[in-house]
Amino acid sequence: MEYAEMWHRIGTAFPNCDTWTYTKVEECEHYFDDLPNVHVVPSIIPEKGYNFGHCDYIIMLYYYLKSIGEDVYICRCGFDKTVHCESCKGCCKHKYVLFLEHSTEYKAEKDPLFPVLRQIVEAQQDGMGKAA
Repeated sequence: MEYAEMWHRIGTAFPNCDTWTYTKVEECEHYFDDLPNVHVVPSIIPEKGYNFGHCDYIIMLYYYLKSIGEDVYICRCGFDKTVHCESCKGCCKHKYVLFLEHSTEYKAEKDPLFPVLRQIVEAQQDGMGKAA
């Protein structure tokens, strides 16, 4: 918990600096609730698993979270190489953020569902609150 306390002090000292982190520890998800500039993205989706994976898994998670009224965003970086964290801020603005897996074994662009997932990403609100 020392690590979380350190970031809490930093978030308090720099209230105009938006930042985010990921956690698999449920207790940490609400530790920063008093700091609107620090956002904790759960890495584990309750009852489903991790917040990253292949196209089919991300599509399923996205529609599952939407169906239960959750704020969900799919990271654009896997689809648009000109978008970077510093310009997007999606992780600072949404409760759940999903990530398309990128590894040497899995080539997302070759997945038959990649165009479907791309359409979802292009239709969602971007991190800055503008239509993509």
